[in-house]
Amino acid sequence: MVFSLFIMVIAGLKISSYYIVSDKQLAKEEELRSIYQASKENSKTSTEDAGAEESAPADSDADEVGFSKPAVFLTDINPDYVGWIEKQDLSISYPVVQRDNTFYLKHNFEQEADRHGTIFLDEKCAKDSVIHLLHGHHMRDGSMFAGLKKLENHKYVEEHNTFLYDSGDGEKTYLIYAVALLDFSGEVLEEECFYYYRLPQTVTEYEKWQETLEKKALYYDKSVSKQLETVLDNPALKGKIVVLSTCEYKTETQRLIVVGICQEG
Repeated sequence: MVFSLFIMVIAGLKISSYYIVSDKQLAKEEELRSIYQASKENSKTSTEDAGAEESAPADSDADEVGFSKPAVFLTDINPDYVGWIEKQDLSISYPVVQRDNTFYLKHNFEQEADRHGTIFLDEKCAKDSVIHLLHGHHMRDGSMFAGLKKLENHKYVEEHNTFLYDSGDGEKTYLIYAVALLDFSGEVLEEECFYYYRLPQTVTEYEKWQETLEKKALYYDKSVSKQLETVLDNPALKGKIVVLSTCEYKTETQRLIVVGICQEG
């Protein structure tokens, strides 16, 4: 009886601690969103003011090294900042960082130890890569990339088929054209696995990557096929395709990926 009561107290303390940490994390995340939104408004106002002057440059929303003003503000806090991901219907609105593929699994944007981690760009991606692969935890409190689970529902993704991504040069709209639930357990044959994180480097690899994605997808919008064919023809299309990747807890080895293609530029 006493032992059972002791176990219940310990469990209660752990749960309380979890939600206290979550509340602190939410407060920090909200502060970062405020900075991002305020700096976006500031850059918009600056652009409008500059547009009124005959001598103003056409793109006054970026600084001298090609970053938008939101990027400059946030790199002051963390030099690893590379972008911002947002999908409001899923409560996703976070900065994106890049270092290696381990540090930000357990560190927040301020580089403090934190089990929520931070959304991060895969270490293999360069700023000008055609595909940007973003990793994020599926947290029990619903934060980070937990909301992506809703996109396993066909009707939901059809009604909420866009997200916003800013890779440092302004926010752009992405159309979700694929959602896939992938299993990497030992029970799945090697040749049947889709190693989406092995990003294509050649036209042939890119075509194979897209072909396998379509085969494995729970949801796939074929209307983007012509857009996909032209992606590699234009080297200026950095981050033209964005992959959002998270855990899916049906098994320990499952991953859920959501793939979008840029609708601007």
